[in-house]
Amino acid sequence: MYQRRGKTGKREGNWYISVSGVRTSSGTPDRKKAQALEHKLNAESWDRQHGLIVPVWEQAVLSWMDDNPRQGGTYWAKKFLAFWKDHLKGKRLTDITPKVVHAIVAQNFTVDLVNPVGPNATANGYVGMVSRVIRHASNLNPKLTYYPKSQGRDRWLTVAEWNTLAGSMNPDLADLATFSLVTGLREANVMGLKWEWVKGDWLEIPAALTKTRKPYGIPLNRTAQAVISRRRAAVVQHPELVFLNAGKPWYRVMLCRAFRNAVVASGIPEITPHGLRHTFASWLAQRGVDRVIRDRLGCWAAASQGDKYSHFDVNSLRPFSELIDGILANTHPHRESAIA
Repeated sequence: MYQRRGKTGKREGNWYISVSGVRTSSGTPDRKKAQALEHKLNAESWDRQHGLIVPVWEQAVLSWMDDNPRQGGTYWAKKFLAFWKDHLKGKRLTDITPKVVHAIVAQNFTVDLVNPVGPNATANGYVGMVSRVIRHASNLNPKLTYYPKSQGRDRWLTVAEWNTLAGSMNPDLADLATFSLVTGLREANVMGLKWEWVKGDWLEIPAALTKTRKPYGIPLNRTAQAVISRRRAAVVQHPELVFLNAGKPWYRVMLCRAFRNAVVASGIPEITPHGLRHTFASWLAQRGVDRVIRDRLGCWAAASQGDKYSHFDVNSLRPFSELIDGILANTHPHRESAIA
């Protein structure tokens, strides 16, 4: 930057700035304003040269929302974006560095870069949203910091651990967790289980709620039927939903919090509700049940093209589902009192 010399020999008038190697007038005699303009124009020039579609965070968010209306309308997306709006508004995408994002996360969450702690998983969700928005709106690929998370999601329980955990649960949580364990269904399907899906000794999962977008018929073993019977006999009933928590429908945050409290009270190693699904699959695998049948029972998407041509009806799957009854019975003969 420089100013031309006047008749007196002193520098005066507007400052001249350099934008991409081209000298031009800033239009202002204020040095600080001229420096800010030079920085802004050079940054915009860099953006254009490197193919950035939008320069600032809020524009990137609008671009992502326009192209991903379904994801953008979810509860978590709205929560994540509302959080980042307060911290990243007006920031250029190139200025949203790993250091900047980590500083914001560390200020708002009790994260640990070495050890898996509870807030790490939540923080990763917020970080992931920043990464998705920036990559969508530019050719940048930010290497943001992610935090180690617990392996509880992928862990499975022994029967002894399950009995200990179940003993720390209240009746509403115990019924939901037991049903999840002995059917292998996703917690979302269990929380949203409707009475109309229960067809006596089997269960019909609508196509809209499965990853394969196909309806599934699932046999209910004796333990699962006992849970359904308890829910039918409950004093407080919901006109549609099978499982309630203190008379109110379950939602994910409520379930995770209640489950975590039960895990802490039981003293077993950390595990999440999704770990019950892993437990179901692990117990059947240990009894030699073929993977294709396990996938079908738990409504997993087929792992290979060939599996798409394997079809099972409810009755043919029932003996495999009832293996879970035997696993619980052989280890804990008084299982009903243990999991009630």
